[in-house]
Amino acid sequence: MRLGRARLGWALALPLAVSGCIVEVEGIDPVGSDASLEGGWTIGGAPASAAACEANGITHVRVRVFDGADYADPASLVFDCADGAFDTRPNDVLRDGIWTLQLLAVDANAPAGEVVVDEGPMMSFDTLVEGGHIVIPTVDFMGEPTGTGLEGSWTIDGEPPTEARCADIGIDEVLVEITSGPGGARTLKYMCADGVFSEAVDPGDYEIRIVASNLDTGELPETEITESFSLGAGDTYIVNGGSPIDYQSGFSPLGSDAIFDAAWDIGGIIADEDVCDAVGGAEVDLLFFPADDTGRETDGVVVEMGAPCGPGVYDSGSPILAAGDYLVTAELYDATDNLISAVDLLDPVTVTAGSPLSLTFDFRLDSSTLHALLRYDDPISGTPGTCTEPTPDGVGMVTWEVFAGDRATGTLVADSGGDVACVDFVNVMSGVGGGALDPGTYELYFEGALPDTPAAKRWAGSCFLTIDDVGGLGFAICTADYMT
Repeated sequence: MRLGRARLGWALALPLAVSGCIVEVEGIDPVGSDASLEGGWTIGGAPASAAACEANGITHVRVRVFDGADYADPASLVFDCADGAFDTRPNDVLRDGIWTLQLLAVDANAPAGEVVVDEGPMMSFDTLVEGGHIVIPTVDFMGEPTGTGLEGSWTIDGEPPTEARCADIGIDEVLVEITSGPGGARTLKYMCADGVFSEAVDPGDYEIRIVASNLDTGELPETEITESFSLGAGDTYIVNGGSPIDYQSGFSPLGSDAIFDAAWDIGGIIADEDVCDAVGGAEVDLLFFPADDTGRETDGVVVEMGAPCGPGVYDSGSPILAAGDYLVTAELYDATDNLISAVDLLDPVTVTAGSPLSLTFDFRLDSSTLHALLRYDDPISGTPGTCTEPTPDGVGMVTWEVFAGDRATGTLVADSGGDVACVDFVNVMSGVGGGALDPGTYELYFEGALPDTPAAKRWAGSCFLTIDDVGGLGFAICTADYMT
């Protein structure tokens, strides 16, 4: 399995300073003029002061900026401990981007390797989402545990994680995203080899999301866990029911070798917004299985979840697949996550490094269906519209009929049963006697009247719809001419 190159080593183990001065360690260059930065700290729960800082051996507080495993300690983001806070405004100090920030309490007089006295949590921020000004929540250095906490742990194939095991499975970090709770949304990051996390948090109601991540390819969606819980003062919540999250090695198609793009039809018709609406289609999921899993007996890996149905296409934009052979399934869902149709490609596809994988799918329907959008010419402009759009008063009563073949010689399949209030579409899912609609061509004929003269039909039109095969969709936009 190739999920990207693993990063070995933990950035915090790198030297921050030499005795007597604070030095700048650069692995990236986050400094720029797109966002300002603000933060604050306390010492043991009390406001920072020169005496408190000196008593705890803290001379300065600095901001460390991470981009994945790489990081920078900008010299411009070092502040006197006694200040207790900083705000760079009106000066912008960061480039646009998604940065993980951490406040470090440091002792500039300590020997190399012993400079960091205490550290705050790592939190991720997007400069655009934050509106160009990032506020780091206040960090309490040297504080006593509050007794209210969030904890969790993980294993690799049931064994404690090591750098080697994490590299083998392609996991670099475990992200704990607090999506809702006291203190607001924030993301905490832990190296895979840590195997455990423990955070002091405030009492309250929480929603969290935990997901493993690869620094080259991003989050691994198949590892996602979401939980909601309430924490009382002094309580500790342990995720995953108190058991370690066990990340399994084995099958994954995710990687950085190839772009993936797909297109789909519905019942033999190229999908667009109208075609998707005709069957209630809202989203498409694309799943990959091992090439030898012809029965789809394992859990497929969702490569794309919730691609909008209406465009009829999906394009990953950047490489997201690892080279290899896979079976692929596409699933079409409605807006309430009910499965409408699924397509299992019978033959494995081969992903080749550097070559996009392009696939097409045809979602067949449980029942062959005719769906016609009815449009009525505007008497003045001639522009087709819906029931209410023709002027001055719209369309009143409508009657319609559907024939197998054509209206002149074919068999009546369905009708409106006489005049009905104006409709903008006709949907037919069965034929004579309730039987399935056979593949073939059908003609729809319809007439409409003005609201105040229902017996005098002023609109008339017809169109042909074709069902290509079992489970097909006969679709058309039908326009009725206005007759003076």
